[in-house]
Amino acid sequence: MKKNLNKSEFELKGEYKDTYLDIVIYLSGSNLNDSFVTEVSEDLKDLFITAQEEGRGIKEIVGKNIEIFCKDIINSNKSKKVRLFNIIKNLNWSLFMGAILSILFYIFNEELSLNTIVLFIFNFFIVPYIVKVPLRKLVFKYKGNIRKIVSIVIFTLLLIIPTAIINFIIIIQFVPVVNVNGLYSGVIILFIIGIIHIITKYKIKEINWKSYFWGI
Repeated sequence: MKKNLNKSEFELKGEYKDTYLDIVIYLSGSNLNDSFVTEVSEDLKDLFITAQEEGRGIKEIVGKNIEIFCKDIINSNKSKKVRLFNIIKNLNWSLFMGAILSILFYIFNEELSLNTIVLFIFNFFIVPYIVKVPLRKLVFKYKGNIRKIVSIVIFTLLLIIPTAIINFIIIIQFVPVVNVNGLYSGVIILFIIGIIHIITKYKIKEINWKSYFWGI
């Protein structure tokens, strides 16, 4: 996708280039599969280059509201099954990384507490959403790259505050500070991943283990 993006920046100019980059950023923050975003970005690149060469305005292609144009693209791909699977995929990846962390603690003979595992999994799961939400919300709000970057950074920091509060609540209220065996914890987490996968497969027949890498 980077290769495609760099090529498009070189070929597209002015509002065509700016609109193209805004659309790709918005789609990249919308939990779409990378393969779908790449396919759409390539199609848009060809479409925009043709419009640029023919002298057609960008609004003739995307309409007056670019965000609505992007949402139409997302809705064409994101069924309820895809939305559900994306959440499950993020959850299972977070659990898997939690299992890896637990096993590493065991290998290096380090003490591991239950709240450390829970906080790690929670934050691994929530961070992608903290990053992607500002991209979607603000990419079309401001003109100029510097203003966009500043607004996205500020919005992201504002989202980090409630996340930090939730972390504090988890530590103080819900998860006891008790040491656990890293190996047993890792095995239990992997077992939980297997259970979640089986339940999800009952709802979404077409998924398999490869879906966690390539999507459905």
